[in-house]
Amino acid sequence: MKKKLVAAAGVLAIVTSSMAVGAYGATNLEAIKAYLNKGITFKVDGDTWEAKDQSGKKIYPISYNNTTYLPVRAIGEALDVEIGWDQATKTVSVNSGYLGLPDAGLVFENGELTGKAGDYSLAVDVGNDSGRDYKKVGITAYFYSGDDEIGIASGVIENIGDGEMKLANLKTSDDIADYDDVVIYVDYAY
Repeated sequence: MKKKLVAAAGVLAIVTSSMAVGAYGATNLEAIKAYLNKGITFKVDGDTWEAKDQSGKKIYPISYNNTTYLPVRAIGEALDVEIGWDQATKTVSVNSGYLGLPDAGLVFENGELTGKAGDYSLAVDVGNDSGRDYKKVGITAYFYSGDDEIGIASGVIENIGDGEMKLANLKTSDDIADYDDVVIYVDYAY
């Protein structure tokens, strides 16, 4: 009787472990040997930053096969980028924060071109009607003479809140003295 019970327990253990391995394999997971890399530090917009999980505990990047893997949710939060997870499809989604380019809810008014060949500056008021605050907005102005693009000026505005207006200075070394039209785009906004 004891031999039958031990044999039955052994068969049950083999069947159970086989099912567990099968279920594990069915989830597309693969066991690897990787390292938590506590020697890597982060800077976000020039400021030192630490990745933390939802409970506030410090988390570290993983190094594997000469590649560093970063904690996507923590990085997303540091950059004010929405990170989502769809359990049904096992999909990570990243909302880059560009919110409807080319204008991202920004309006441009009162442009004034100053300078001379090789050193022009386009000052333009930028109003934020987006319903959100932006840490950084990259702006590019394209200058045209007829149908020909003759120059590009670019600049960055930092910390522009909803309902706020700021002056942007877009610089160029292109010779745009003979322009007759300018088109301004938002390159990025987050």
